Amino acid sequence: MLYSAMWNSWTKFPIIRVTLVFLAGVLAFKLFPNLDLKLVVGAASLCFVIHILVSKFSGKSYYDLGSWVALPAIFIFAILGYYRAALNDELLDPSHYRHIEDGQGWEGTIISPGTEKANFILYEAEINNVFLANKSIEARGKFNFYLRKTEDVVPLSYGDQIMVKGMPYEISSPKNPDEFYYSAYMRTKHIYDQQFVDSPDLLRLGNSSPNQILALGYQVRSFFQDKIHHHMGHSAESAVLSALILGIKDHLDNDLTRAYASAGAMHVLAVSGLHVGIVFMILSLFLKPLKGQKYGKWLVLFINLTGLWSYAMITGFSPSVLRAVTMFSMISLADTSERSNNIYNTIAASALLLLLYEPNYIYAVGFQLSYAAVIGIIYLQPKIYNLWIPQYWIIDKAWQITAVSIAAQLATFPLGLYYFHQFPSYFFISNLIVIPGVWLILHTGLAFLFGASVSEILGDLIAWIIEWMLWALNLVVSLAEQLPGSLIDWVYLSFNQMLLVYAILLTVILVFHYQNIRWLYVSFCLACLLSFSYIADYVDSRGATAIKYYRAKNYPAIDFVSAGSSYLVSSDEFINSELAAFQIDPHRRAVLSNPVHKDETLDPPYHEEIEPGVTLYHWYGHKVIHVTQEPTQQYYPALTCDELVISNNSIESEQTLQNFSFDRAIADGSNFQSRKMLKFIDEAGIVNLNIEGAQITRINSY
Repeated sequence: MLYSAMWNSWTKFPIIRVTLVFLAGVLAFKLFPNLDLKLVVGAASLCFVIHILVSKFSGKSYYDLGSWVALPAIFIFAILGYYRAALNDELLDPSHYRHIEDGQGWEGTIISPGTEKANFILYEAEINNVFLANKSIEARGKFNFYLRKTEDVVPLSYGDQIMVKGMPYEISSPKNPDEFYYSAYMRTKHIYDQQFVDSPDLLRLGNSSPNQILALGYQVRSFFQDKIHHHMGHSAESAVLSALILGIKDHLDNDLTRAYASAGAMHVLAVSGLHVGIVFMILSLFLKPLKGQKYGKWLVLFINLTGLWSYAMITGFSPSVLRAVTMFSMISLADTSERSNNIYNTIAASALLLLLYEPNYIYAVGFQLSYAAVIGIIYLQPKIYNLWIPQYWIIDKAWQITAVSIAAQLATFPLGLYYFHQFPSYFFISNLIVIPGVWLILHTGLAFLFGASVSEILGDLIAWIIEWMLWALNLVVSLAEQLPGSLIDWVYLSFNQMLLVYAILLTVILVFHYQNIRWLYVSFCLACLLSFSYIADYVDSRGATAIKYYRAKNYPAIDFVSAGSSYLVSSDEFINSELAAFQIDPHRRAVLSNPVHKDETLDPPYHEEIEPGVTLYHWYGHKVIHVTQEPTQQYYPALTCDELVISNNSIESEQTLQNFSFDRAIADGSNFQSRKMLKFIDEAGIVNLNIEGAQITRINSY
């Protein structure tokens, strides 16, 4: 009876079924990318023929056939998803520049606005032609293009045609365990390579925008950004306004960003469904009087769609904005045509359209969080709100916002823990102020953009008002961050554990939805499985004794590990840097150890300084000699160790190496990759961490 009820409920959501099956096909391509596309198309054609034959010549009505019709249709959409993902893989295109050998330079187009980095300006570039020794070949493909910032550098613009010496090279894979897989992340954006260029190595040929709509959007966004800076300067308030309205986050201060994350308000700095929803409600409010006029509803539809997609255009068509704009567009269409619509089918339809356009959107964190939050709010918020109906208007509004915050957090916290490893404790408190504040600021901000465009005085006046509003918002966020325990961080959740958490959440929801305790038994079993997974990780980490040689750029980094704690031997500059948190902390978090920037919980290993720059470490019977500067004396007999670690190009000759007797030698990331050093490392059989990545030596301490 229960399963019959579930099936009957499921049949109400045909678009969801189609979208999930299409998505399964997209994911199947990631797992099995080498299937013959002719075979895939043939299978789809066969399924389609079976679908038609069964439905037309069975002698039964279409709806009586059930799975006989559904199964071929399911395979059709799954194969369609696979085929669409395959077509979307640019490396399968024989004209991609990667298939051209011996390229000496290229001519192409800048296809994005610049993003400010510390020493470079980052653009996306697309190749049109590759230059060989005596000819040029038409090609395609995009990559990350870094232009070095100098005093005389002239920034590039969207649509600039340029000619560049040299070819892009592959974005390297992570060299440390559990480090952020940046190259895989960029591959989801069809970017596989990068190139760093100085101004003298490029020639501007002119400007020809590949997409006039995007070009107009970037021009409008740049115009509004200049207005913000003109009237508000380069303050923290102007940075937040640029992020909140335009989606430009280049000027956000790290401390301010951390404060918003700790307060559970980071979503306001990323233009998403919240912002698009506010824009939609503003448009609906102002256009409401037109609905009663002749053809008014169609005029309202036109203005709504124009306004929504114009806003998406000036924010760069990010996946979260595209999702929201597509969904609200469909709601507007359904409302105008006066057809009843199921909101879940509408959401699924927007996802299907976006995935048909770009299957890789499914791998975008913002896309995943956006859909999870919307589904959670739609389904959970009414149920949470109905737990208590306040009598007073102001309390009721506060409870509505709180219910929205709780619903969104319940739906997204497993993804948040998996990707960001943290959870804001006071999100439900901070959002009571942040969400209404963003509502007011977005209204005022849009008025500012309009006012500043037509009048200097009006722009100054609204800028003064909005600066005070943003100052108050930043103050609230900063105060929330300072509350004790405002952020639960250093949380590790593997992909499988994230799926288990979602499965537990889903089964608990099903307990209340179907009023059946059997789902509680399933939830309990899943919770036990999650607990056993954590216990296994804990036991494994506590039983590990090892020495880990990380590849840290420009620094030595040796981690002595025992009983779940670690002691890092490196420079204080590296230990206290963001680089250490990026390169080493992910692995420490994964093995349930302590972060490098906090006080170490493990006593330093026993060590002795043989001479300045030559240190011998003893670790559970394992000897490591770390050389940070060239030895000043010859050792006879040679110093004996299990592993020799070479830092700072301290050993560059066989003669110096003969001072040591070892089982394995390692050159860490602090060594400058000169030709002499690389040749010496290769000939001496030394492990090069810059090429081979981090090394782990496991020790039996019993």
